[in-house]
Amino acid sequence: GATLQQTTNRTTDVALGDFNGDGALDIVFANVTYWSSKAESWMTHQDTDIWIAAETHKTKVDSAHECGVIRNRGWNPNYRQAEPADDNPKGTQGGLLMGTAKHIVSAPLITDKRQHNEWHSIFPHLIGRNIATIGHDILVLGSYWRNGICDDMLNSVSKATNNGKRPFCLHGDFNATVTEFTDHASEWLELHKAKVIVPPDVTATVHCRGGRLIDYVIISESLIPLVASLTAIAEVTFKPHDAIRIQIRTNTAQLQHWVPIKSRPLPEIKEEDKKEITQ
Repeated sequence: GATLQQTTNRTTDVALGDFNGDGALDIVFANVTYWSSKAESWMTHQDTDIWIAAETHKTKVDSAHECGVIRNRGWNPNYRQAEPADDNPKGTQGGLLMGTAKHIVSAPLITDKRQHNEWHSIFPHLIGRNIATIGHDILVLGSYWRNGICDDMLNSVSKATNNGKRPFCLHGDFNATVTEFTDHASEWLELHKAKVIVPPDVTATVHCRGGRLIDYVIISESLIPLVASLTAIAEVTFKPHDAIRIQIRTNTAQLQHWVPIKSRPLPEIKEEDKKEITQ
């Protein structure tokens, strides 16, 4: 079976059962560095259910325009615009775009606003969508913050997930190693009943300045048994980041192990009821 490296304790591997790909929610996340025509083509042509692109550097108007293009490609789009940044040559920092396949039953976050005829997140550095699956719903979230761990982003996740009471998976370029993140946010992870997971046998997801593993997934503990795979995608049309792909089972009946339902004894039939049955 597949294995998944779980990094809250950073030494534990979670064994998963064999998975044939049926009934999985497939999600691709990537920091594209800039939303170019190459990035748009790569993301919108992925064989996936949901994709999230970070660091688009698109303003609100430009993001809304890109959402129209994405919709014409067959996706339900939403966005978070880039923030002004005087110290960046592009004049902006961040920005997020998200595409959800139209066959997926989904809805914007309840806090999202509709502007320029498109849904956008009110949260800086965060984007998401509520995905309806068999037996449970999942909040699929994406984030980006260029200066390392961002408490504002974590607070936004808290609001979106009701402090972790709603199952979620958060994909991000966190610009922080797993150790840096878990050291900083250990209490947050415990409160939200969440763990950090990374692709197994991957030591770097950004390939510059010696390489670092800073793109990963933070996921509700309740969803970890449903994770079928988590992989890095090195062959992309943008650099220096790899993309990451996660597959989450959407039907709890596909779990290799589950708690069986105990059979209940049949109710006793009263004597007077027996007479009615035999008549």
